[in-house]
Amino acid sequence: MNKIPWGNNENLDNDQFFNRSIELNHLKQMLLTTQDETPPNILLTGIRGVGKTVFLKKIKRELEDDGFLVIYINFSQAECFRRKKMSINALMQFYFKKTLSSCNNNILENASEKLKKYLK
Repeated sequence: MNKIPWGNNENLDNDQFFNRSIELNHLKQMLLTTQDETPPNILLTGIRGVGKTVFLKKIKRELEDDGFLVIYINFSQAECFRRKKMSINALMQFYFKKTLSSCNNNILENASEKLKKYLK
C-alpha cells in the first residue's frame, strides 16, 4: 500500500508509475520519429490532477536515460507570467534560460556556450 502515490508528486518512481506503458511507448515512438522526419504535433489534454505533468516528466526521464536532451519548460514559472507582464521578449528569455540550464545539467556546456554566442 505504501507504493500508491498520494498527493501530487510530479516525480514518481517506477513502482508508483504504473498502468501507462502503452501510452508511454506510443508517445516515445512519436517523439523518436523526430530523428528521421518532421516532428509530430502532440496535444496532451486532461482535467486538472489526472497526471499530465507526471506523465511528461516520466517520458523526460526515460528519454534522458536514452541519451536525449529534453527541455521541460513550464511557462507559468516565468517571472513575466507571475508579474502579469508577459511579452514575446520575456517569454523568449525564459525559454533561452531553460534551454541553457538543460544543456548545462546534461553536461553540454559546449552547446550552451555556442547557443549563447549564436543568440546574442
